[in-house]
Amino acid sequence: MVIMINAWEKLECLIVVASVLKNKVCEIMSGCLGDKKIMVVHHLTNKQKECNIYHIEKSEKQYFTPDLLENAITLGFSP
Repeated sequence: MVIMINAWEKLECLIVVASVLKNKVCEIMSGCLGDKKIMVVHHLTNKQKECNIYHIEKSEKQYFTPDLLENAITLGFSP
């Protein structure tokens, strides 16, 4: 069975697909970022404006493997 759709319907479908993919990429990339200067860990999917994660200097950034909040806490970081 072949379904014929017009250009607007195709565009709407592409927008929906792009939105779903964008959300999936965000889920994959989400994780934790530690600030070694003040020993605070930020959960990136729950970031708040007041977190100021964009002002953490590169030398003060800490990434975690595995990328879990529990791992950051065991290393001495506070949420």
